[in-house]
Amino acid sequence: MLKRSLGISFLGLMAFSMAATTQESVVLRRQLVEGNTDTYTIESSTDMALDIPGQGKTDMKSTFSTLYTTKIGKVDSAKGLADFETLMTDIKFKMEGAMAGNMGEGAEPPKEVKSVGKIDARGRQSDMKVQGLNGQMLMAMSSSALAGDVFFAFPETAVKPGDTWDVMTPKMPQFGNKEFKLTAKYIGDEAVGAVKAMKVTLSGTITLDVNISEMMKQMGTQDPTGGMLDSMQPMLRGDIVVGGTAFFDKANGRPITVESTMDMKTRMELSSVGMTIDAPGKSKSTMKLKK
Repeated sequence: MLKRSLGISFLGLMAFSMAATTQESVVLRRQLVEGNTDTYTIESSTDMALDIPGQGKTDMKSTFSTLYTTKIGKVDSAKGLADFETLMTDIKFKMEGAMAGNMGEGAEPPKEVKSVGKIDARGRQSDMKVQGLNGQMLMAMSSSALAGDVFFAFPETAVKPGDTWDVMTPKMPQFGNKEFKLTAKYIGDEAVGAVKAMKVTLSGTITLDVNISEMMKQMGTQDPTGGMLDSMQPMLRGDIVVGGTAFFDKANGRPITVESTMDMKTRMELSSVGMTIDAPGKSKSTMKLKK
């Protein structure tokens, strides 16, 4: 009788444990409501060490900040997509180092940089087109301008704390219009101020093989070298190790804070002159929702 009672108790505990585990599962989604607008601050910094043949190594540092506004446009419920617009204003950029003058320092930052495209309930951005970024500032701000939640995407199915899923990066000219597989992980729920938030991390590697001249043409920007890029055909190659931690509002799925890092093991190859410039560096950025 005692064994039977213990057996029933054990089965009861198992059932309770399984039920509790099931209740922890959650479907992560972003609400798509036409007209919803959010404004964030973005701050980022990049440190690079260029190794130029015949000139030696030189450090280059840059800082970037902006107000970043996102807006949900018309929602197509049948396709599960909404028009999505982002706008950068109050752009501030500073670069230090011997090569700063060639990479954008002294150039007037654009008054605004606008992107338009699509977004779905999983937070996946697609067909994003950038407007208002001139060639010189594109070269100078390429890593900084990618700060934010562009790489984060929710999983298709329900997850519980500790679960991971694959995230495919959107195709972007900066990355050779290729998709790369990153790994996201649902850590669990935490309070961010008075908001109950979902904590998600992201990690992975992006392998670059980008023709810089073609990238600038695709983005509709002018060659700051006056046509030299076409003749030089510079290629940006190497790996970028991506890391990030984001908190999303559990009530509507919008990002509250996003912290991102990039560890760049990159080089620029100038085959026309037989030169390779090693350009390793690190970049970090923070995006925060304005109250």
